[in-house]
Amino acid sequence: MNLFLFITTLLIVLLSYYIIFSQNITYSILSLLLIFLGIGILYMGLGSVFLFIVQWLVYAGGIVVLMLFTIYTLGLKKTDVVKLKEVFVAFFFVFLNLFFIWNIFKNYPFLKKITAFKMDFIFDTLLKDYILAFELISLILLTGIVGAFLIVREK
Repeated sequence: MNLFLFITTLLIVLLSYYIIFSQNITYSILSLLLIFLGIGILYMGLGSVFLFIVQWLVYAGGIVVLMLFTIYTLGLKKTDVVKLKEVFVAFFFVFLNLFFIWNIFKNYPFLKKITAFKMDFIFDTLLKDYILAFELISLILLTGIVGAFLIVREK
């Protein structure tokens, strides 16, 4: 199982590099879809079925479709070539963020309580106690998407 999770993580990292260096936006978004699916597989491998389903439905299903919709509505096809200086700056900030995250997890003991948190509580809270608020937020987001489409269509 650990080897499978390692291979999935390696595939996610390689697809992330493909997003950076690809000039075709459609291929970049489709590789982002594969990254979201891979992250869902990691959640499943770590034992969180709820996050696996949310990852596949919300991110792989909704966000990628929204990005493709936006790209085709605006008529974008290709991007500029990424310069080597921009890549080094991006890697610098990635490693800086990883250093800060590592320090936070190393120095703050309160995060150990958060890692022991059960996902069933979130599921029960969202889909039992606050189902009306959860559905209202989804309708507000849908209204925003339709409004954005109408604004772009008028121009």
